[in-house]
Amino acid sequence: MLVNRILKHGKKSLAYQIIYRAVKKIQQKTETNPLSVLRQAIRGVTPDIAVKARRVGGSTHQVPISIGSTQGKALAIRWLLGASRKRPGRNMAFRFSSELNENFILDSTRIFMKAFHLLLFHGSFIFPECILIFCLILLLMIDSTSDQKDRPWFYFIYSNKFSNEHNGPIFPMERRTYN
Repeated sequence: MLVNRILKHGKKSLAYQIIYRAVKKIQQKTETNPLSVLRQAIRGVTPDIAVKARRVGGSTHQVPISIGSTQGKALAIRWLLGASRKRPGRNMAFRFSSELNENFILDSTRIFMKAFHLLLFHGSFIFPECILIFCLILLLMIDSTSDQKDRPWFYFIYSNKFSNEHNGPIFPMERRTYN
């Protein structure tokens, strides 16, 4: 599944080389089993909930739904590869190994930004069981970022990291009206 996601223009042998080089770099950096690092990074990013577009009235809303483990792993791999492609670096093997290492030690938060943006700012359709999960993930994100430890917990909600067009928090229980 990972090889086919790295694959571009039918060059499967190149995709295998990228994975082998990334695994080799992970083993050199962490001195642990690189497959366990890969598994743990994917497991850490795998979501339980995804957002899906639903038409309500005349407008389209992003509604959170629970997803299975297979679809969650596919999303996690897609997010990891997308984040590693956006990374600055020499080659894909280096960028992918760096992304896996950061997710292995829980320092990378850019993977969750898109999901948090959608779920925090489209809060009218969040169900009570979703609120608990995303609040826990939000607290883990705050704890894992070293520069945010001295700031209060609500700074993360007020900050403009998620969106530049929004001024202030929208809590999940708050109802929004759409025109």
